[in-house]
Amino acid sequence: MEFNSGFLIPTIDSQFWVSFKAFLAKDYRGDWKNQIFNNAKKYSQYVVKGDLSFLKTFPDGKRLNIIKALLAYAKFSGCYERYKRLIKEFGLKWSINNDDVIIAPPPQSGL
Repeated sequence: MEFNSGFLIPTIDSQFWVSFKAFLAKDYRGDWKNQIFNNAKKYSQYVVKGDLSFLKTFPDGKRLNIIKALLAYAKFSGCYERYKRLIKEFGLKWSINNDDVIIAPPPQSGL
């Protein structure tokens, strides 16, 4: 393990990813498990670097999927607290906010 800015970086090798996939199999199934794995593997470097600004370039749905994948990675690799701090620091949300959706009030009955 390396030490980077007060954060232990796990050794990321092929065994790490085999173990991570087994970890995911406990909670996820099928295509969703594969999507979580692929996104975590592709984007985990940004958690290590401490820069999640790239997430703001994705549409809401994709961004949320990557956030969830990195959450699984963070829990598995032991950097969950760091990840939570990064999410807050970069102003990211755990869910899609539909503030722009306007819901019309129900029509008034003949009162």
